[in-house]
Amino acid sequence: MSEGPAPEMDALAQLKSGFDQGFAAAPRSSEARESVILIRVAGEVFAIRPCEISGLVKSRKIVPMPSRVPELLGVTALRGSLIPVYDLAALLDIPRGTGGLSWMILAPGDTLIALAFDGFEGQQVPEWLSEQSERQHVRQLVRAGSTIRAVLDVRGLTEAIRKSAGVKGPAKEKEQ
Repeated sequence: MSEGPAPEMDALAQLKSGFDQGFAAAPRSSEARESVILIRVAGEVFAIRPCEISGLVKSRKIVPMPSRVPELLGVTALRGSLIPVYDLAALLDIPRGTGGLSWMILAPGDTLIALAFDGFEGQQVPEWLSEQSERQHVRQLVRAGSTIRAVLDVRGLTEAIRKSAGVKGPAKEKEQ
């Protein structure tokens, strides 16, 4: 008289089924657990994806310089290099507040660009909202605590800066 499959075979079948179902299901969005950096720009609140920046630093001395780009505040020295510093409020068409620009986001690229803003409020895993914003340089909206924040498109901002400054993108390799 046979008693049915051995317990090990039943456990093996369950593991196999779970493994197969894991690949059959749609992948979970990485946004659901991605944190954002919370900042304040001229009294307005925003969020930034950490994967879109090279760093976040306390503001340093900014040496003003003449420029045809009104958003350029000047240059600062960081890690042995001179880095152009742009006013994030001006780039977002927000009237600058009365407070000082205490923080800078470092935007990646062949040449670092710093975006200066008023305040750093921390980092948090938000609730991602599916709504899109009509605002320029805003990708999407998130709820961080009880506040809805616009997620800034840092790549789009730096592309706009390079375009307005007349800086071309990285050179493409010639095909042979």
